Amino acid sequence: MGAARTARGSYLQSLQRSILVLDLVSTSPVGMSARELAEAANLDRTVTHRVIRTLEREELLVKQSNRFVLGPRTLLLGNRYLAQSPLRAAALPFQIDLQHRSFAGRPWRVAVLAPVGSTMTLVSETWSSTTPLDTLPGIMNRTIDQAASGRCVLAYLPEGKVIDLIGEARAADLAPRFAAIRDADGVDYVSAADKPPGFAPGLSLVAAVIRRRDGQPVGGLIVSGTELEQYTSRDSEVALQLLRGAKQIGSVLG
Repeated sequence: MGAARTARGSYLQSLQRSILVLDLVSTSPVGMSARELAEAANLDRTVTHRVIRTLEREELLVKQSNRFVLGPRTLLLGNRYLAQSPLRAAALPFQIDLQHRSFAGRPWRVAVLAPVGSTMTLVSETWSSTTPLDTLPGIMNRTIDQAASGRCVLAYLPEGKVIDLIGEARAADLAPRFAAIRDADGVDYVSAADKPPGFAPGLSLVAAVIRRRDGQPVGGLIVSGTELEQYTSRDSEVALQLLRGAKQIGSVLG
């Protein structure tokens, strides 16, 4: 009992509630009302209002037409995180090289995504002047098991961790795909035929896992765009170029 009390007392409940509210607001494209937040967070309305007022005071939330959206301080924090990110610093030169040498003239986007809990989120990206603007949105945040880069990361995590992130049933469904990814040294893809919701028409994607020298997966290097469909295989020329870049990034990370 003493250990259980110590574990519970090791965390600030008010801070956890604030983070939950920020997470909920961040997933809504139109923001959320105080009532919606209280219901979604399963919190008393009085507690919810206190959390909201505190986050407003710190500019982490702002009110727009009776709904709350992320405030400008979240951008400041995000930019500071990216400025200090070893993954972004290591990856960007290789992204630029791929974009302007290997994939020169192609209407493609080269990006790096990293896992944050059960979500793959954008770290850095480059694109050519011929990349259609309507193909750029949609990859910034994606559930880890729906993202090719996320499946590449999951393929190299311990089974227990994978189950924690996506559930036992989903892990079992994806087990053959994880094996295929490992057989290809860490490559997966999304073809135009099996793309998940949110992808632009005609958009395809190839991904390669980024692993540190100790083998720990830390992200995925992807190329996406139109006119990529013929390269959506694990042994295509594009996949091999991407894999080389991902390995070089991993070697820089140490």
